Amino acid sequence: MNDNTLITIAIPTYKRYELLCDTINSIACQLNDYFVEVIVLDNDADSKIVNPIVDFIYNLNDPRITYHKNGKNLGMVGNWNQCLSMARGKWFTIMHDDDIFLPDYMHFMMKAIRNVQNIQCIAFLPKYSNELSKSKQKEAIFYKPTIELMLYSNFHMSGVMIDVETAKKLNGFNHSFHPIADYEFNLRLLTNYNVLLVKNKPLVEIRIIENASMNRSIFDTWFEKLYIIRSRSIKKSLIPSYIYEKLIKASVWLDVMYAIRYWLNDKDTKAFLYQHRIYRSNIFWTYSFKMTNYIYKIKVHFSSKRLSRLIG
Repeated sequence: MNDNTLITIAIPTYKRYELLCDTINSIACQLNDYFVEVIVLDNDADSKIVNPIVDFIYNLNDPRITYHKNGKNLGMVGNWNQCLSMARGKWFTIMHDDDIFLPDYMHFMMKAIRNVQNIQCIAFLPKYSNELSKSKQKEAIFYKPTIELMLYSNFHMSGVMIDVETAKKLNGFNHSFHPIADYEFNLRLLTNYNVLLVKNKPLVEIRIIENASMNRSIFDTWFEKLYIIRSRSIKKSLIPSYIYEKLIKASVWLDVMYAIRYWLNDKDTKAFLYQHRIYRSNIFWTYSFKMTNYIYKIKVHFSSKRLSRLIG
């Protein structure tokens, strides 16, 4: 591998051959002559069968795309940290093995890296596969988000470009916050370093595939830890703590409703989440949250003007 590697694209995977092939193909056609490495990190350590992905990568005939099989199953968060430890580039991104790089991803990221200064992360808001066909083309805007972003939204980990040394200073991903260790990492990143957030510019397609994270116990843990993480950010917010605490509860309740509406097919799980009173929020605070969200979006609109010319 060239010592001048600028970007590491790490794809952690576990028993998802067909989806993984799509993911690799979506970036392989964009590498051109860029100093980029792509590492596939297989967490299926117990399998005695030769993974067909090895032949798939071999047939691509690109030495920049390599395969690594972990000696033991490190778990989801452990494999993410393995991605970080193996990264040779100055920048790295973790791509879920069921997501797709959109055609201008590499061109956009290379241009962003070359043009921005004093930025440790280049992120974007997620676009799901069922939203892409409905979304209208809008001008991309760029802004430096405040801590309130973690109340109103989140940037999906897939494809987000992070400075490697910065990620290592943050000690990578925290196992204790599984299954939303990426969200907790994003909060620490946003609190301590400069993030450039790109809006109206989908760079990755997030495919909604049924998996273990959609079962009842995982969802319950998910929202419980989401509440804890958002509560941690109270002291760092410009919003008064009493109001912010109410807004956090409303935000988690709305996220529960979003999950019920768009993600879950299991009627029992839907009923379980709907009745879970720890996340319940009354109408006043729910609508107050929506109103502050609109105010935040207006703030973003005006703050983005001075950054909009950084990247064409």
